[in-house]
Amino acid sequence: MSLRNTFTEDTANKIGLSQRTIQRDIQIAEKIDNQAKERIRNTELADNKKELLLLARLEKKHFNRSKSRNKCRNKAKKQNRNNLEETN
Repeated sequence: MSLRNTFTEDTANKIGLSQRTIQRDIQIAEKIDNQAKERIRNTELADNKKELLLLARLEKKHFNRSKSRNKCRNKAKKQNRNNLEETN
């Protein structure tokens, strides 16, 4: 059993919620970036767990896509530098 499962199980038992509810709350807290959290604070969205969970999942997909795009850009830049060095 992982530390995270132990934490969620223990927390769920102590506060009377399901372990899955605790896991979802953690996912929301960890996956939505701070800038997005600031923008939705004090809005109806801030109290809508279903929408927050969807946002958390979108944030992860966006991050992974951005990370992949950055890798491609960095590879292209490196290749361009190598091509310039070869021509000089």
